Amino acid sequence: MICIVTEEVPAECAYYISYLYDYIFCTGQTRVKNLNRRGRGDREKLFVRFAVLELLKKERLCYDRIILCDSDLLPLRNFDELCHCPAPSGILNERKENVIGYGRENGCIWYEVYRNIPPGTLIPKEITDRVKNDATNLGVNSVIYVLESNTIDYADIICDLEDEQIRDMIAAFAWPDMQYMTYKLSGRWHNLDIRYAGFNSFPDLHSIFGTHYAGMKPWDTGRRSWLHYCQHEDYKLWICVFLNMMREHRGLERSVRLNRLKRILMGLVKTDEKYVLKVKDYPELKHLLRF
Repeated sequence: MICIVTEEVPAECAYYISYLYDYIFCTGQTRVKNLNRRGRGDREKLFVRFAVLELLKKERLCYDRIILCDSDLLPLRNFDELCHCPAPSGILNERKENVIGYGRENGCIWYEVYRNIPPGTLIPKEITDRVKNDATNLGVNSVIYVLESNTIDYADIICDLEDEQIRDMIAAFAWPDMQYMTYKLSGRWHNLDIRYAGFNSFPDLHSIFGTHYAGMKPWDTGRRSWLHYCQHEDYKLWICVFLNMMREHRGLERSVRLNRLKRILMGLVKTDEKYVLKVKDYPELKHLLRF
C-alpha cells in the first residue's frame, strides 16, 4: 500500500503513517485555481492525488492496476476484487440524492437511477460529458478510481493545467479533481458498484464493501455534532478499528495527537455503551474487529 503526503505534512506525521503503509511518497502541493470553493479551503489542492502517477514512475514501481482511494474511505471487504474490474472504473454519482434512499423495490436508489449502467459496464460518453456544462454534476466520484498503468499519464494532466480554457473550466467546478477526470476520461469510464464507498453506511454495514466518511469525520472530536454521529454504526465501527490499530501498533502511542485521540475514544466507549459497536453482530468484518 502507498500513501502520498505533501511537503506540508510534518515529518513526524509521515513517520507514524509509515507504520501502516509499504511506501510513503512525499510530493509538492499542486494548486489549481478554483472559484467555486463554497467556504472550503481544500478545493485548490485536490489535484495533488494525481501526483502518485508520476511518483510511481520515478520510483520505478511497476504495476498493472492502481486503486486510488480517498483517505476518508474505510475499506471493509472484497477490495481485492477491484483488481479484476475493467479500467478505468469509478462510481457514477452525479447527484448526492442518487446515493442515499430506497428505490421502488426497496433497494438502494443508486441501482434504480443507474439501472441501465450496472457495475462493470461502460458509462456512455454523453453522460460523463455532462460535467462540462453543469458544475453541479459530480460525475464519477473520486473516492475510488481503478486505473491501469496506461490509463492516463501525469504529463497529460499537467499539460491540461497549462491550457487556459481547461483551467477556466476547472475553476468553475465545485469538485474540480473528479469533475475534471470525469470529463478527461469521458467515454472510457466503467461504473463501479456503490457498495465500495457507501455514504453514511447506507443501507447498512452488512451490505457494503467500504464506508466513506464524507463530511463529518469520526476524528473531528471538537465538532459540536461529533457525539451525535458517534452513535451511528459506521462511526462506532471506525472507533473500534482505530482502537484496534493503536493496540496492534504500540509505537503509534508516541504520537501526542494519536494518543490524545485514543484517550478521548477510550473514555467515550467506557462512558456509554451506545457508542460501542456490537462486534459479534458483524461476523463478515471479523478481520477488522479482532474478535
